[in-house]
Amino acid sequence: MMVSSVFCLLLSSLFLCLPFQISSVSLLGWIAWTPVLTLFGCSSQSLLFKNTFCWFLRGWTIGCLWYGSLFYWLPETLYIKAGLSVFRTALFSLGTVGLLACFPALVLLLCSLLQHVKFSPYLSFPILFTVQEGLLEYVPFGGVPWATMAASQSLGKWGLWVVSHFGGLGLTFLMTAVAASLASLLVNFRIIFFVSLRTKGETSFLILVLVTSILGAFILSYPTQLFTENQNTGHNNRSSKNVPVLLVPNDVSIGNLNNPGMLRNILQNYLRNSVNQALVDKVSLVIWPENAYPGIIERGKNLVTLFHAFSKAKADLILGSNGQKSTVSGQQSQAKVTPQYFNSAYLVYHQYFEFERYDKRQLVPFAEYVPAGWKRLIPHSILPQVPDYARGSKTGIFHWKETPFGIFICFETIFSRMIRASVQEGSQFLVGISNGQWLNRWAAQHQLRLATLRAVEAGRDIILVGNGGKTAHIQVDSTEIRVQQIDKPTTVLVKPKSCQNWYVLYGIWPCFGLMGGYFSIFLLFQFCTRRNHTIQ
Repeated sequence: MMVSSVFCLLLSSLFLCLPFQISSVSLLGWIAWTPVLTLFGCSSQSLLFKNTFCWFLRGWTIGCLWYGSLFYWLPETLYIKAGLSVFRTALFSLGTVGLLACFPALVLLLCSLLQHVKFSPYLSFPILFTVQEGLLEYVPFGGVPWATMAASQSLGKWGLWVVSHFGGLGLTFLMTAVAASLASLLVNFRIIFFVSLRTKGETSFLILVLVTSILGAFILSYPTQLFTENQNTGHNNRSSKNVPVLLVPNDVSIGNLNNPGMLRNILQNYLRNSVNQALVDKVSLVIWPENAYPGIIERGKNLVTLFHAFSKAKADLILGSNGQKSTVSGQQSQAKVTPQYFNSAYLVYHQYFEFERYDKRQLVPFAEYVPAGWKRLIPHSILPQVPDYARGSKTGIFHWKETPFGIFICFETIFSRMIRASVQEGSQFLVGISNGQWLNRWAAQHQLRLATLRAVEAGRDIILVGNGGKTAHIQVDSTEIRVQQIDKPTTVLVKPKSCQNWYVLYGIWPCFGLMGGYFSIFLLFQFCTRRNHTIQ
């Protein structure tokens, strides 16, 4: 039994890791949890506490392997790029993985407890796992929805329909329901552990679910998501509804970003790559990355320089910089002025000397700020180059001309609730600026896939502009996704959209309806089976 248990744990971990690393094997995500769920067929009913502890340990082991494969780049970022000690790097990396691994561990523990009260784990697991995935956006210190199962899929036409109606959580629920159905069928037909399920009603229901789910899995995971490298922008296809936008990626190292002597050179380099091309391409908007200007842009003559440069280009500018606000405390005679710093995005208008500012709301814990309860243990952020930022309070949206759009900084583009809130307030397309110098190539690619999933949920095009990392234009319609990856200043045509899909209108409630239907059909089959037995 021990050998079988270890084999199932390793197999499930492998199936979980591969779809995220290699998009061509996304179908494995539909059966990733099947091996470990078959172990429920031979769980002991007598030793309650020992059994539940074993299930927690199994879930935590899978979680550590799974999240370890997703955050394997973190030690490199902390030790090599941020310059942390080996001890602090190991402590922070292992702590992050260990904490997140508790989520799948708690799911399997609850399934085991429910099994002791005759509630099928093959029914409870998809529901509980979907709930815990939704809670990842609300975990302590800001949320980390980095491992949502739906992001492992290359979405086809039907996958687009599911995500736009039920969200990424709806697709996760379907995937885990397939895995649980297959596990129950294997156990019921004595293929693995020669243990059958306890009710024929459950068997009939899960056979039905399995057949329909497997067919759906093949349809939904059919890879039609298109990735193109440095695609021509197609200016001949311009229409009055499209917005020409110039994306200006860069590759400034972290050391240069924090070198005061390099600030002027960095700003001149961005201007050189932007103004002339903006004039030639006749763009309306130019976008620079996060921390494009590492100082405080609204001080001194830098904002004046930008205003004059882009007045000539006849284009407005988005860029990342630091923001500042001072708070006054104490009585007037002994007033104390305390500055607050923000990781900000600016929209600088070219027609008049004015700007809008958005302050990042979803800060990276211990990197951009230290949570209040940890100040004594960790007095400042673990990245010496980054000040302790304050959290912004407003939804990310710029009211630009007659086309408002959402604005997000760094990994905010992977948070479903933030994207949805922006679209509900009227965003017609979305912009994300980032500093990808902290990520390696694979981590940046994974963040791009998560942003693509959020674009489908919101039904909006997303523009990503990075300093390092990924710069891309994600285009979404009802039949396909097109992702144009960019590595040099390029003009793209963005199509504003104002319609709202199910997910934007109703949030997670359609997904709850899907789970409720799953649960109701199970109860109906079980009731009919018991009634037939009573009549006989």
